[in-house]
Amino acid sequence: MSGFILYEIPSSSRSSISPPCYTVKCILNFKGLPFEIKWTEYPDIKPLYEKNDIAATSWNPDGTPRYTLPLLYDKTKNRYISESFEIVKYLETTYADNPNERDPSAKIPSVFPSNTAGLHAAFVDAFRAGLMPNAAIFFTVIWKSLNPESVDFYDIARQKNTGKPLSKIAPTPEIEAQHWAKYKEFYGKVDGWLEQGKLTGPFLMGDAPSWSDFMIGGHLAVLRAGWGEDSEKWKDLRTWHSGRWAKLMDGLKEYEGDGL
Repeated sequence: MSGFILYEIPSSSRSSISPPCYTVKCILNFKGLPFEIKWTEYPDIKPLYEKNDIAATSWNPDGTPRYTLPLLYDKTKNRYISESFEIVKYLETTYADNPNERDPSAKIPSVFPSNTAGLHAAFVDAFRAGLMPNAAIFFTVIWKSLNPESVDFYDIARQKNTGKPLSKIAPTPEIEAQHWAKYKEFYGKVDGWLEQGKLTGPFLMGDAPSWSDFMIGGHLAVLRAGWGEDSEKWKDLRTWHSGRWAKLMDGLKEYEGDGL
């Protein structure tokens, strides 16, 4: 029996199309915590919060409330938690000593090994900041993968970031290629960061995944879902930087299930 409900944004193929939703889903699986998914379209997020009297995730610059997914409902505690980092910190502190349903002989693993939550938070901030100059092309992948109920809502919301409709971001193949070249260049920078560790295994801290691995995986999973696993674009990305991202995603594959 699941102890949690994870509210997640669906793509047209029922794959994760939100990096933070993918991150939390994988971490629940990694920790062996049973959960179920409730797919929630973008226009339904605010009503979900209001119906259950859940505080807004944050506030927009104009003072209006911001409602986001993932949202996790802990059935045992009758508590809702929003924002991926807050959700993971909650799981780390509340369920550290619970039985591990993936491996009853082991403790629930931490995604912040050796008390590295602060370091992972800094890494994630640097990663997201580096992506932002080229985020618009990433938004178009999400937009094209959404169900009809969410397409217009997402386009309007993202115009606050891009200043133009998403259909105008990459109007020609040549401009699209320029965007992705810059995107690849940034991933090369991240590859350089990770290479400094010289650790065995496909993950930031070696053989076991941590918060930062799941977060990077969330962004890559969106591209995989949007392009298709058999697409030439995805096959090409898997070759980038000596196959680092292919190894990362292959290593995270076992944690991608939609609940135990």
